[in-house]
Amino acid sequence: MTRHLTQNQEVDDGMRKGYQTEEGTLCFQEQEAGTVTLPSGKRLEVIVHSRSGFTKTEAEKHETAIQMLEEILNSVEFKQRFVAKKFTTTKKTSEAVYRHIMTGAESIGKDTDYEVDIWVEMYHEDNNVVGYTYGSTTKTWVNKKFFSKYDYAGVACNAFHEWLHKLGYDHSSGKDHSSVPYAGGYLVEDMIGEMIKGKKFTPIHSVETVVKPEPSPAPPTQPDSPEQPSIPLPGTVKKTLVCRRLWYTLWLVKSCRYE
Repeated sequence: MTRHLTQNQEVDDGMRKGYQTEEGTLCFQEQEAGTVTLPSGKRLEVIVHSRSGFTKTEAEKHETAIQMLEEILNSVEFKQRFVAKKFTTTKKTSEAVYRHIMTGAESIGKDTDYEVDIWVEMYHEDNNVVGYTYGSTTKTWVNKKFFSKYDYAGVACNAFHEWLHKLGYDHSSGKDHSSVPYAGGYLVEDMIGEMIKGKKFTPIHSVETVVKPEPSPAPPTQPDSPEQPSIPLPGTVKKTLVCRRLWYTLWLVKSCRYE
């Protein structure tokens, strides 16, 4: 199979049929995948397993965009905005798609590892193809022509778009902006744009329900009695219990004594 195809040319990788979009993304029919409820406390980690063809500066730019992507995906605001969307290229609800994303279960392997697994290679061609992938590989490609022009938001948008294809999500054409890959990528791009301008997002796993204990009942009151003066016994002195943390226990243990 040739790596680059004309627009809308049908392809068959031996596993799934698909086509090349106007933007150059190879798209394949959506595969069935179960949705798994995200366990409490699980964070989706974005891992770049290999990054080839990048200069040092390009690699640093890509890594910064990936770190921003991970922060966005694990935010309360991303979940809220994503599940509010309506997708036209899948029968799943937006909440089901979100849960699928947060498991990291790609179509190849289908392991629920809570990872966005990325293998990416840089190339350069003077055309309108931003990047592409195939259904039979975990690898994605990104065109230096566009990568050089993009800011962190654009780089992360493209990376997330291509990874969503790895989950089996498709779009009918390059103009299908309500598809999961396009809508998901645009959302990431918008939110990183806000982050660059200084907006802070709420980490999703930092939101916890705090249950306050019931107040203890007040002790029963005693009837009033005449106040008696405190008279120390002969030979005794009132002492106060003083507790201090000790340096040689790394300040973990308290030692108490009367002084």
